[in-house]
Amino acid sequence: CAAGSAFYFSSRKARRLGSRLWTATAKRTFYHFLIPLVAGGLFCVALAVNNDIRFIASAMLVFYGLALISAGKFTLGEIHYLGICEVVLGILAGFFLNYGLLFWTLGFGVLHIVYGIRIYWRYDRNKAFETANRRK
Repeated sequence: CAAGSAFYFSSRKARRLGSRLWTATAKRTFYHFLIPLVAGGLFCVALAVNNDIRFIASAMLVFYGLALISAGKFTLGEIHYLGICEVVLGILAGFFLNYGLLFWTLGFGVLHIVYGIRIYWRYDRNKAFETANRRK
């Protein structure tokens, strides 16, 4: 769902701005994001297959964070820091195994909302305001 909505909104924004979505930078970003994400996904599958599910929440947060850090080189600086926060939460989740769902909620929910609002206010808010005023 997250990847689908990211693609949808990014393509919609690219169309609105009259630019292409699939640029060389977008390809590099996707490639650098995908490698740690797929590796982490396969590692989590290996944990599940071997009935050792205790560290799956931790591993998902850590590998997702590493994917964000890796892809963050090609996008907004905030993405890099979001990745660091995800890795830290994943490491903490590894020490507090009974609270995996709480760490998932913090990492995949709260952090994304906070960073999404921050990125919107920093980059898109003024552009949206200018566009709305031009239409009037």
